[in-house]
Amino acid sequence: MVILDFYGLPGSGKSEISHALAEKLRYSGYSVKEPSWILDMRYGTLKRLAVKLYKAISYSTGHLKQLRRILALSNIPKRNLSQSLKMWVNLAYTLNYENSNNVDFLIMDEGIAQAVISLYTEAKAENYKICYNYIRNLVNNSVIPVYVNVKTDVALARLSKRKNGKSRLDELDGSKRMEMTERINSICSHLDYEAFVVKNDKEVDDAVDKISDYLQRNEESWLR
Repeated sequence: MVILDFYGLPGSGKSEISHALAEKLRYSGYSVKEPSWILDMRYGTLKRLAVKLYKAISYSTGHLKQLRRILALSNIPKRNLSQSLKMWVNLAYTLNYENSNNVDFLIMDEGIAQAVISLYTEAKAENYKICYNYIRNLVNNSVIPVYVNVKTDVALARLSKRKNGKSRLDELDGSKRMEMTERINSICSHLDYEAFVVKNDKEVDDAVDKISDYLQRNEESWLR
């Protein structure tokens, strides 16, 4: 199985591009799963939280040591218990899916790279790649990071129209939102570890075509 691990600014178009890619890959005959898109688009807040919590607990049962190590690497302040709990749920939920093997492609619009971004927006920033590589080594499948790179003003304009409260940026405004955006951009620039970069200022179709063409050209390498 190949994991398409999307990351980038909130409002960059990760969900839009990843879902369009999933549809194109299905049309080409591949089996595809996109659990994070389904979770965000089909369920309300409470049910979404319940599903994530259930999956997180299921994964944590046998991987508590590894999850504690991830939180330690990110140096989240111990006093911030609620933030640590949220990060644990997001990480464990993500890893629960990324260690499955029943499809050709697993598409995560909030995968392990985005989990690292969430960790480090509240933590010290010295060891982005160390933390990312450690998490990635817990995954038993091929991972292709896909960085959706969009101009900051475009992402912020989209966020101002969004009402689903999907990210912490949705809860911020003014200077605090801009400060958080700059922190996320900084992290993304450090997470260039074998990343496949697509632009999304306007054309979703161009981004989808670029990724799908790459995947099909390298089918033998990825789907072994």
